[in-house]
Order: sequence, then structure tokens, then C-alpha cells
Amino acid sequence: MTFTGRGSNLTFAADSYVTGNSQMFRGSEQFVGGDQTLAFDGFTGNFGANINKGFTRLVVADSNVSFTGSQLVLNSVSAWEIEVASDTAELTFDHGKNNFKDDALTLTLADGATLDTDGWDVISGTETSLTGWDKFSSVNLAGEAATFANGEWASDSYRLFRDGNILKLATIA
Repeated sequence: MTFTGRGSNLTFAADSYVTGNSQMFRGSEQFVGGDQTLAFDGFTGNFGANINKGFTRLVVADSNVSFTGSQLVLNSVSAWEIEVASDTAELTFDHGKNNFKDDALTLTLADGATLDTDGWDVISGTETSLTGWDKFSSVNLAGEAATFANGEWASDSYRLFRDGNILKLATIA
């Protein structure tokens, strides 16, 4: 399921749900097959639908997405793929249930992106929404495998670190 365009063009009722698995709502019916991906490609703005279980993969490409629905459950996502294009957070969720523990994170750089040593915001969240950020099963930073040590994920050229409730990607000096 892919969303594009401007969030201001979307209107969701308070009880609207986007889900990768309708099992909880309609017995055993499955509406999204395959890897159950929720993708934002060329999307900018607020995404006001409630997101409920079932998505296993979240893709954010050429986008700045802010989840604003009152119910946000991302615990089933196990693969996070985010294209970093600017110093504005590509993904913002300041509420909801999530745990990155044992998930895979892949960060790519958009064409022309030039990071600095101060870092660019990648994910903006809360203590709760960033739970387990230090326990990913794997982290890939712009094509380089990273390991966790000294409070950050680092590869040969990049580092992912937490600055308050923001995950930032930076080059290594």
C-alpha cells in the first residue's frame, strides 16, 4: 500500500484505519498480501489515519511523513527503510506503540544528499516510540553495515545516534 502526494489532500475520519492485516476486524480475511508494506513515496505532510497491526515493512522515500492518527501501532513492522534527503525528519511519530528491538533498519541517501558531522534528523519521536532503537537486529547506513557501541550505531563512514527524542544520521569526521 503506497501513499504519494500531499497529506493535506487526505481526509480521514477519526475511526479510519489503515491496516496490513484485517484479521482482527473480519475474521481470517487477508487484504494485503506479500510482505505487507506500508510505503510513502513522494509524500509530504500529516498522515491522519489510524495505523493498526499487520504491516511488516515501512518504506519512506522522498517523503516527510508525520503520523497524526490517534491510534498508531507499529509493533508488527520488522523492516524499516528510510531514504534520507534533508535535515528535516523523514518520519515523525510522537505517540503510539512501537519497539525497534530485533527489527532491521536501512537508511539510504537520496541523490545529492550531503550529510554533515552534526547530523540530519531521520526519525523524530518520543521515549515510547523510539523504544529499542539500540537493539535493532541489523542497521545499514548508506550501504554500510553498522554496529552498536558507545551509545550509537556506526559504520566506516556514518553514525546513527539519538539526540533527545530524535534519531540523527551523520558522517564520521
